[in-house]
Amino acid sequence: MKKFLLLGAAVLGLSSMASAQSVAVNVNDGHTYATDTETDVTCKSKWIIDRVHTSDTFMGLQFVKDYATKARTAVIDTERSKIYVGYSKSAVVDSTSNDYAHLVIFDLETGKLEKELPLTYNGTAINGLLCANQVGIDDAGNVWICGMYSDVNAKPAQIYVVEDFETGACKLVGEWKLPDEETDAAGRIDYWDVVGDITGAKSNAVCMGAVGTTAAGEKLCLYRWELAQGATEWVANEDDFAGYVSNTDLAETYPADQVTWGQSSATVKIVAEEGHVGSMFYVDGFTTCPSLYQTSLTMVESFASATDLAPAVGCNGVNEFVLDGDGTEKPYIAYAEAQYNVSPGCRVNICQLGEGMTFEGMRKLWSVPEAGLGEVSDGGTRVHNIAIAKESDVAGKQGVYLLTYKCNNGLGLYCIAEDGFIDRFVDGNGVEGIEMDETIDGAAEYYNLQGVKVANPENGLYIKKAGNKATKVLVK
Repeated sequence: MKKFLLLGAAVLGLSSMASAQSVAVNVNDGHTYATDTETDVTCKSKWIIDRVHTSDTFMGLQFVKDYATKARTAVIDTERSKIYVGYSKSAVVDSTSNDYAHLVIFDLETGKLEKELPLTYNGTAINGLLCANQVGIDDAGNVWICGMYSDVNAKPAQIYVVEDFETGACKLVGEWKLPDEETDAAGRIDYWDVVGDITGAKSNAVCMGAVGTTAAGEKLCLYRWELAQGATEWVANEDDFAGYVSNTDLAETYPADQVTWGQSSATVKIVAEEGHVGSMFYVDGFTTCPSLYQTSLTMVESFASATDLAPAVGCNGVNEFVLDGDGTEKPYIAYAEAQYNVSPGCRVNICQLGEGMTFEGMRKLWSVPEAGLGEVSDGGTRVHNIAIAKESDVAGKQGVYLLTYKCNNGLGLYCIAEDGFIDRFVDGNGVEGIEMDETIDGAAEYYNLQGVKVANPENGLYIKKAGNKATKVLVK
C-alpha cells in the first residue's frame, strides 16, 4: 500500500528553505487578491522577479546586467513548462558589434532562471539589430522569433521556429514582405502577432503588425499576411489589406482623430477564433489606447465606452481570455495600465468585460502586481508584454496563467481561475484544498499535473479525483 502524505507545513517548510537558499525563487508578490464575489474567480501571484519585490534577484540576472532593454518580449510555453524571454544580445565578434538572438529560459513553475540559449540557423548564429525582438508561441505550440525591421520591402522579415531547445537550432519558416506596389507603406515595425500554425503544417495562419509611422508619416498603417495550410509562402490577402490602410479606410481611433499609431511601438493582438481566421484584432498604439477592430476596419470596441478605466496613452499591451468551465461565459481583458513614469509603475489591469463582451459595463477586478513591477525606463521600447495560457483541470474548472513582463522592470506569473481550479503547480507559499488521505480508494482516478491519467501513480505529485472531488496528493 502506498502512503499519501498531506502537503502540509513540513513539506512546505522545506520548500521555503530551498527557495530562500536559491535566492528568491518561487517568491510571490505578497499581496492577497480578493476573490471576485460576482463570479467566484480568484487571482493568485505564483512568483515574481522584479525591481520592487525581488530587486537583488532581478538585478543579478546576467541579461539585465548586460543590456536589459534588449530583452523586450516574453511568452508562456505550458507544454514544456517554460517561459521564454526574447533577447537580442549585443556582442563584438571579429571587431564588429552586432546583436545575436537568444532565449532566456525560466522554469514556469518556480521562476528559476535555467539558461540563456543562443539561437542558430544552418549552424550560424542568428544576428542583426534587435534580431530576437519578438518571441511568440502559436496555436500549434511552435515557439518562434522575429526581429525588428525598419522596412520589410527592402528586407523581408524572417520568421524562425525553435526546433531544438538544447542546441538552439532553428528553422526558417517564412518571410513577411509587402507587395511591390505598397512601397509607400514601408515603415518600421517592432512587434508582430500570429494565430494558427506558423509552419502551415496543422492549420492556416495569420500574421499582423502595426507600423508606428510610415515614410510619409501620415497613415494608420497595418500589415497582414496569411499562410494557407500546407503552403510555405506567406502572401498578402486578396483585398489588399496586407499593404496599408489609410486614414480614410480606418477612420476611428481612441482617443479620436489620431493620424498615426505613433513612433515604433504600436502592437497588434489578434483575437483567438475557431479556424484562426483573424477576423478581429486589437491595435494599441503609442498615441492610442487598445481598440478592437474587424478586418472591415470598423472599430468594434474602445475605451470610449469605459473612459474611467482607460489606460495612459503611450504604454502598449493588451490580451483577452474567457473562462467558462462552469457553463457561464466570463470574458476578461488584461491591459497595461501605465508605464514606468507613474507610481506604482508597470501594472496590468484585469477587468471583466460587460454584457456581450463589450467595454461598456466592464469592471476592474485587480491590478497586478498591486505594487507594480518597477518605475525604471525601458529605453523607449514601450511594449508591456501580457502572455496568457489557458488550462482546464481534471474536474473541468478553468484557469489561465498570466505572465506580465515589462522590459527592464521585471516579470511575474499569476493564476486567474474559477474557484476550486486545481493549479498544476504546488504553491510555494501554501497549498489550499488538500486533505489527508492515507489509503487508495479503489474508485479513485489519478492524473499527473498535465492532466494525463495514470494507472499506477508512483513517486511524485498527482491529482486524485473521486466523484466530484479532486485533491493533490504526494505518492511515496
